[in-house]
Amino acid sequence: MCAHRPDFGFRECRSLRGFCDDASDCMSWETCHPVDTSASGLSLRRCTRLGLRVAGERCSASGPEAEDTCVPGLLCLQERCGLPCDVHDPDTCTLGTECATNAFRVRGACIPSCRDRPCAQGQRCEKGYDGEVPVCQPFVGPACQDDAPCAANQDCLRGFAEPSLDTQAFECRTRCSQATPCARGLTCDAASGYCVQPCTQDTDCAGPERCHVLHPRSPERGCGVIAEGLPTVLRR
Repeated sequence: MCAHRPDFGFRECRSLRGFCDDASDCMSWETCHPVDTSASGLSLRRCTRLGLRVAGERCSASGPEAEDTCVPGLLCLQERCGLPCDVHDPDTCTLGTECATNAFRVRGACIPSCRDRPCAQGQRCEKGYDGEVPVCQPFVGPACQDDAPCAANQDCLRGFAEPSLDTQAFECRTRCSQATPCARGLTCDAASGYCVQPCTQDTDCAGPERCHVLHPRSPERGCGVIAEGLPTVLRR
């Protein structure tokens, strides 16, 4: 049958085995959901995972569990569930949402946007890559990439906070070298060029900082809110 390739937009002859007539053709965790119309006007249905995420919630387009995927009828784009939208019509979505598109600008989903509205306390408007819809993201640490810049001898470093990699973390780290040593109690991490407080366990750090490995494949540990250690390009 002649049907769309949903991610690319063109039509091609597709095997009937990829579609369903009713729920009896699907697995127990799936439903037979209409997804397209054939060239002759026939409604095409596919076995779709019974996801639990509703519009606006975070999702995974290829999540292995129902908890990670959207309810039938919604699309997961830019890690958010949303109603399908026309990628060529900017007024498709309702107020407060924008049409996020896939890489080929064929599929679209209306997701919450912070372009013209403030985020809740503890969140910041993350603009992402060019062309992405700006969305509110939770964060910990100072808002040093926005309205709370670091001191002149510091840099605003960005990473992800435990326990969820969905939460961003920011730190103001002081630059150091042999000519500009760190304050008392701190050591200069030669690989990154920033002052750190050495530690062996979380109780060595002042909350909400925790004791983290500073670099991949290195035993050195230091206090910080960034789970992966220092998010910098290591010095050669």
